[in-house]
Amino acid sequence: MKVETGRPVATASHLVDRLYDDDGMVRAKARETIIKLGKPLTPRLIALLSEPGDQVRWEAAKALAEIADPAAAPALVGALVDRSFGVRWLAATGLIVLGRDGLIPLLRALMADSSSVILRHSAHRVIFDLVGREQLVPILAPVLEALESAEPAVSVPLAAHTALEQLLALK
Repeated sequence: MKVETGRPVATASHLVDRLYDDDGMVRAKARETIIKLGKPLTPRLIALLSEPGDQVRWEAAKALAEIADPAAAPALVGALVDRSFGVRWLAATGLIVLGRDGLIPLLRALMADSSSVILRHSAHRVIFDLVGREQLVPILAPVLEALESAEPAVSVPLAAHTALEQLLALK
C-alpha cells in the first residue's frame, strides 16, 4: 500500500487481492474502487474469471460489467458458460452493456459451439435484450428465432454467421 499525504492509498494489486476476502463488505469496497479506476484493470479482472473460487469470479464479472471495456467482451463470452449461474448472469449483463461490441464475439462463439445449451441460454438473454436496440432487429431476430427453434444446435450457427456478416458490414 502506498501512502500519500498521510493517507494509505490502495494499489491495484492490493485492490484485486481484496476481491478474495471472506468479508463481503471488503470485497464490495474493493470492487467499487476498481470500477472507478476502470479500463486499466480490465486485464487483471479478465484473469480472475479463470480462478477456482466462485466468489472472486463473480466479483470480476460484476466489475467488468460495470467498467464496460470492449476489450473484455471475449472473456465475458467465455464466462457465459461458467459453472456459477451468478457469473453467467453478470457476464451476460456485461455483454448487454457493451451492445454491438459484445455481439461480435458472442456470434462467433455461437458459430463455434452451438451445441452448448448453457451458451445458447446465456446468449438468448443477451440477444433478446439487444434485438430492439440500435436498429438490430433485422440482424438479430433470425438468431433469436434460431435459439428458440426445435433444433437450435443446427440452426444457430448459420443464423449467427449471417448476423455477424451483417453486423460487420455496418461498421
